[in-house]
Amino acid sequence: MTAIPSQTEAGVNLKNGNYYITYTDIVIAGRHDLEIERTYNSRSGGKGIFGIGWGSDYETSLAVQGDGTVVIRENGSGARTVFRPPSLSKEEIESAVDAIIQAANQDNRFSNDRERRDERNKLLRDAEFRSNAWTRYVEKGCSNHATFLSGLSIEPPLVVNSVYYAHTGFQRSNSSQIDEFDTSGALTRVNLSNGESQHLFPGSRYFCESLFWASKPKQTAKT
Repeated sequence: MTAIPSQTEAGVNLKNGNYYITYTDIVIAGRHDLEIERTYNSRSGGKGIFGIGWGSDYETSLAVQGDGTVVIRENGSGARTVFRPPSLSKEEIESAVDAIIQAANQDNRFSNDRERRDERNKLLRDAEFRSNAWTRYVEKGCSNHATFLSGLSIEPPLVVNSVYYAHTGFQRSNSSQIDEFDTSGALTRVNLSNGESQHLFPGSRYFCESLFWASKPKQTAKT
């Protein structure tokens, strides 16, 4: 077993001013290399296993929205990649909106019927607003993850990758790699186009979090 020392890569996005820096803290060579790489984004307020603004592949997750839309949170606190079905029926959209409104009622969001009606109308019109609302209530426990039709492929407006679901879970594919997710939406394997793969076993996130912190020098207690 060989551990490779930390590597660093940093930069600034000139379009939005986001400062980012990536550390490769640990690489353990073996049949399936174990790599702990974390990225900080200054514009991200999410709190990952490495702190606020930090994310890693082990925190990448997938969730199905009520209208069949699939959202992948890259690196946990990173960008949201949204996959929408080629077409949605009026009934599918209204069913998703009904579920969101029900969750909002449980969350005591509305003080009167007019607020509820205005919210419903906006949810029907605005797909991004609907997606964010669904994610918010799932995270709060007011709504459940939706189901996904087996074998259905979804592609974003710019067809650079797609999501496919079978009974074993999800696959997100593009020209360079195939990402595999289990039925709960957790990333389990990354398969590169050159034939290499990285297996993220159940509990990888917590194992790598423990390994990361154990590798850091301990501060001497002040007396």
